[in-house]
Amino acid sequence: MRSFVLVLLLLSAACVPMAASATEARDSPGCLTDSIGNLASTVDIDPGVCVIVDLGALAPGDVFEIELVILDDALDVLFFNENTIQPYELGQSYRSIMEQPASTESALGGFEFHWAVPPSIQSKNWYMVLDNLAHDGDAGAGDQGGVRSKVSASVASLEQAYWTPYHDLVAVSQNDFSILLSGDDLRLDAGTTVVVSAWDLDFIGDVYLQTRLMHQRYELGAVGVQYIDGGALQSVDVPKSVTWMVPNDLDGEELLLVVDNTDVPLGGGNGSEDLRMSVRIELAPPLTPIVTDASNSTVSIGESILLDGSTTANRLGQIASLQWDFDDTVDGDNDGDFGNDADGTGFTASPSWDTPGVKTVTATSTSPTGEQASSEHSVTVVDTEEPTARISSNGTPISGGWKVDRGIGISMNCLSSTDDDAVASCDWTLNGVPFGNATTVPLLWDEIGVYELALVVSDAAGNSASTSATIRSVDPTLPSFNTSLLADFPTKVSAGDSYTFKIEVSDAYDSDAALRVHWDLNPLKDSDGNGDTRDDPDMMGLQPNINFEDEGVQDIVITVFDASNNTASFAFKVEVDTPSSSAGLAGPVMMVLILICIAGAVSVLGFRSWQRRLAVEMLTARGLGQDEAHGHIEMVAQRQKLSLFAKAIEIAGLDQGDIKSKDDSVADAKAAEMEAIYGAPASTADPNLSFAPPPQYQTEVISQGSSQAALEAASLFDMEQTAAPTSAVTVDALAAFMDDEPAPPAQPAPAPAQEAVPVPEPETPAAEPEMTRSEIQMPAMAIAPQPAPKEVEQPAASVNIRHTCSSCNAVFEVDMPVGVGLAVVGCPGCGVDQTIAQPSP
Repeated sequence: MRSFVLVLLLLSAACVPMAASATEARDSPGCLTDSIGNLASTVDIDPGVCVIVDLGALAPGDVFEIELVILDDALDVLFFNENTIQPYELGQSYRSIMEQPASTESALGGFEFHWAVPPSIQSKNWYMVLDNLAHDGDAGAGDQGGVRSKVSASVASLEQAYWTPYHDLVAVSQNDFSILLSGDDLRLDAGTTVVVSAWDLDFIGDVYLQTRLMHQRYELGAVGVQYIDGGALQSVDVPKSVTWMVPNDLDGEELLLVVDNTDVPLGGGNGSEDLRMSVRIELAPPLTPIVTDASNSTVSIGESILLDGSTTANRLGQIASLQWDFDDTVDGDNDGDFGNDADGTGFTASPSWDTPGVKTVTATSTSPTGEQASSEHSVTVVDTEEPTARISSNGTPISGGWKVDRGIGISMNCLSSTDDDAVASCDWTLNGVPFGNATTVPLLWDEIGVYELALVVSDAAGNSASTSATIRSVDPTLPSFNTSLLADFPTKVSAGDSYTFKIEVSDAYDSDAALRVHWDLNPLKDSDGNGDTRDDPDMMGLQPNINFEDEGVQDIVITVFDASNNTASFAFKVEVDTPSSSAGLAGPVMMVLILICIAGAVSVLGFRSWQRRLAVEMLTARGLGQDEAHGHIEMVAQRQKLSLFAKAIEIAGLDQGDIKSKDDSVADAKAAEMEAIYGAPASTADPNLSFAPPPQYQTEVISQGSSQAALEAASLFDMEQTAAPTSAVTVDALAAFMDDEPAPPAQPAPAPAQEAVPVPEPETPAAEPEMTRSEIQMPAMAIAPQPAPKEVEQPAASVNIRHTCSSCNAVFEVDMPVGVGLAVVGCPGCGVDQTIAQPSP
């Protein structure tokens, strides 16, 4: 029994170290390190050894060609970046984070593939590990050591074409496929050259270019064409390449680049093993510009034409810039090339030309890589505009042409004629007879006359225009007057007289019958509209009889014309006197009337000033200050129209009732406000409630007239609410008062009303009895008599009304008794009078 226990203890002790070692961390491989630049052409790697080759910092998207030759014994070729290399170095599991599909386990023999650095935010350091050991983290997969391996490795960066949408190593499981490009990534312009290349690595596969419809047949295994003819690589067991151009019927259509590892379509790989191959597709898009215009390539001189190059194929952004040369006959930049001038840039241009002919426009496109392509577009520039014909001369210009003295030559020319291109010819006609084709023509006549000269101007395109001018061959001598008769003209006549004037005229060339004489009786007016106010034919002839009807100075101008319209003029004045002196008394009588009018006006103004002073004295006698009295008089003048002979009592407004001073009115208004808020004591309740603003809210910006009007309106409302038989003011009368118009008289009530208190005379203000507020008669308001007291239902106490001031926008509330239609209340904020209306029930 003891022996059995001892053996058991020994066995337990032997197991303790084994359990502890199982929990220890895995051993790190302790790899050798080297850089790809220092790596020998052949490296011997013993069993149990690994070498980490630093490839350096690689930019995302860069493609590298990797060649490996492994002899004697297989080993693992693994790729890691700076973030994934650490688990391998620590002996931890790494197979899930090593770079696929570039990594190859149990590699033996020759390997060649292209590998693109995976996408990342920034460049990273990458490492190639040559593993000839049983790594603790390889899960028993791959090479586990063995014998020494000989390795030859090279990593070289590949230069890619600008349009290389895909270039990488791809892995496809057996009986599967992988779509490398689709959608807009492979939607190409017609004429784009496509080059597809593939390098085998593991097994045999296929590479196809397909349309979307072809790919659907391919996925479903349906009958029909499953790849583009001329765009397929089948059974890639060695590096292969195919070149194909996009036809017009596939312009802009979606294409797909597919790696196939299935047994369909026929003729390719069978898909029985996993596939790895390198695939590259390169594109050469068309660069030749396409130029169109909407004007049928024809335009007139000086007009612009819109040349449009936006239809140029550019789905890949292959056109970085487009340059225009508008005329291949002009070398604008003096570089010897007549087709590369930068006359315009952009996909559209709007050139114009100032000469006719066929213009060759050259459009040159430049790709992002600097490649260029050009195309030519012809535009025909035509001359469609007629020239402008003009006749010029060295003669004396007149209306409609020129004049020239007889016997003296005149030269006519077409030098001032113009055309949008050039004037080609000038054809002349004189009085309807052709006179030659020349730029300048000379003319000469010995007799006077009128001649019609016509000109037809033509340009090189056959467009023509014509004009004409009148040429007068005239007599240069001037007509003259017999001056002895001019001295007999009267200088003074009486109004109503007439006088027959007699003159004689002559001319050295023209006969007397060819002469015309005009008498202009108003030299300031151009009656005949010829631009000369002094030669109008108001009368004509050698012996006109002229009536002088208007007094004053009469100006007369005589003008004589010869056959050539040469003129001579004589101007004189005739003083026309008044025929009689019967109007001699008109001046004194008019003076007397003016003096009488002035005296009357002074009397009226004096009377009005005297009555106004009396009105001021009446108001000051009732306690108003001087300024307050003048303000009240102005208010009365605004409310009612006063005649020039109004009396003092009318000017003061006392004919409409008595007036209180501002202090008395303010005191009454304050008392009325306190009564409206707190109610009157039972023994002294005043039935007259006032809504005038309290004195403490009145400001100096309120005029005296406005304050008085507000207090009087409030008093009227108090009188309307009282039940006692006192004077009442209707709401209509108040409204009329607010509009500054006289109120219509109120309709009398059935019962007799209390009579208004008579207005005392201004001379005895001290003897006037003290008047209550209800006894005051408001100006321009009719006071209706009140019916006899009778029992009535007591109205509701009041209605609380919220109001916003129209001047300062302050908001305040007023308790308005029921039945009161309108009230004038001063704003507590600014003191400006506010009219408040009772809301409709």
